[in-house]
Amino acid sequence: MKKVLMCGCNSGSESMPRYFREQCEYAELSLDWNLSNSLGNLLSSDNIPEIIFLQIQSDTIDGKNTNDYIGRQINEFKRRGAYVINWTGDMRNSTPQWMIQFAQNVNITMFSNLRDVEYFKSVGINTGFLQQGIDTNIFTPIGEVADAPEIVFLANNYANQFPLSGDRKEAIKMLQRKYGNRFKVFGNGWGENSGNVNSSQYEEAKVYRGCKIAISISHYNVDRYFSDRLGRALCSGAMVLSHNYIGIEKDFEAGTHLDTFSDLNNMIEQCDKYLSDDEKRERIAKAGQVLASKEFSYHNIVKQIIGS
Repeated sequence: MKKVLMCGCNSGSESMPRYFREQCEYAELSLDWNLSNSLGNLLSSDNIPEIIFLQIQSDTIDGKNTNDYIGRQINEFKRRGAYVINWTGDMRNSTPQWMIQFAQNVNITMFSNLRDVEYFKSVGINTGFLQQGIDTNIFTPIGEVADAPEIVFLANNYANQFPLSGDRKEAIKMLQRKYGNRFKVFGNGWGENSGNVNSSQYEEAKVYRGCKIAISISHYNVDRYFSDRLGRALCSGAMVLSHNYIGIEKDFEAGTHLDTFSDLNNMIEQCDKYLSDDEKRERIAKAGQVLASKEFSYHNIVKQIIGS
């Protein structure tokens, strides 16, 4: 079994590490004040992992410049034969320049969207695409079901921070006007009448199992990028209705695994259509669940990582 070290936001959680442990000899370090010392101790022991999977999301770790804090040590692991991957599932308004500097220390920098991948290619940095993973032990159609309305939208309100923030807010207003208590938004920043399941993925899965339609609108319209909530909804057995983002056809067939809307008026039309056709809606939900549980499960994502 390959030796894998993970450093990142998923270390310490119950999800991704479980799947690493199933497939390899696994260890993890947190992105905290002691990371530099921990990496140094590992280098001193000559216990060099075969793969280091980093999830470095910021230009600072514990208030220190990321590259200055751990860059030299990560580069030394690479020099000693470790294959070092830095991956981010986050989407930003522009490709982070600090990642270009940090990329010199790793073998490959990977993203969950193709805009950043293409940019890194254009400046000569080794890069690739890796989709966000879903814990299919949690997000499964089998389990407890919440008393959810017919249509749900699970997302947080970040005011106008992102390109599609306004679209998301307008979508909420339209859905509330049209469907009343047949619709509910879950997340931070929507007001006291919103639900909130951010603290528990298990509660989130219950909501998806209890609804008929889950709306998906990411903060960006970028090639092949979608919020991991879309994958969670699909794996839980909800029929997903997504904004028609660039590159959606690379992962899904509209009308088979999910369906799309071209604008917010079309979103309402699509909701009406699928609320009145249980057979078609349930058929799409089932096909989407089968596809997502296979392609986006952490088991499959980890398999791709250790095969890198």
